[in-house]
Amino acid sequence: MTTLLEFRNVTVAYGEAVALSSASLSVDEGEFVTVIGPNGAGKTTLLNAAMGVLPAREGVIAFDGLPLRHEPPERRVELGMVIVPERRELFGRLSVEDNLRLGAFTPRARSDNANSLARIYDLFPVLAERRRQAAGTLSGGEQQMVALGRALMAQPRILMLDEPSIGLAPRIVQQILAAIATLKASGLTAIVVEQNAHLALGIADRAYVLEAGEIVLSGSASALRNDPRVTEVYLGGGNRYAETDPSNDQP
Repeated sequence: MTTLLEFRNVTVAYGEAVALSSASLSVDEGEFVTVIGPNGAGKTTLLNAAMGVLPAREGVIAFDGLPLRHEPPERRVELGMVIVPERRELFGRLSVEDNLRLGAFTPRARSDNANSLARIYDLFPVLAERRRQAAGTLSGGEQQMVALGRALMAQPRILMLDEPSIGLAPRIVQQILAAIATLKASGLTAIVVEQNAHLALGIADRAYVLEAGEIVLSGSASALRNDPRVTEVYLGGGNRYAETDPSNDQP
């Protein structure tokens, strides 16, 4: 199986503050990998380093065997790396469809724009209904659908999801989860960072646990679900890092 994304002993820092320390992980083609951990563990830092938004102080990040140290973010998108950021970062005054079209960044993606739009609307029918509506007027869950759809418009080889469930009502989380399951069944490769361990381990093939910038556990998702430490800290017992279900779904 081809390794698509690889971190080898990667350290990332903000000034003197180390946010990710000697992290090593891999994502194989066609695989769903999740990284779970509490707020501030370094999960978003890991994705930003992969996309070139943050430089690695040490170590190697490679995509399909190509070291990425000197590749800018736009080149990484051209290679097939696409992120759905935690804050969604939509253009609120633009329509849903215009936001989606902006995701077709590369010439290859632009050439298949119409087919990609049709696939997004099949995945999220509500977006077809709202295609002319300003994205900033949508609910939080609908905005997350737009953000995910925009990323898919780029026809990614690997999709990076940063906290896809955060701030969403349970029923909306289930809709997003169903869409992610559909993408997984299609063979898409993805890395998902999540604080909600129940959700993350339920959709992943393999998992890493990140705490205070260090990977402290790794293995198959099923093995980690049964690991006493994960069960105690993330899934039950003290449940220190369980995600609280929000009571509503606001923009």
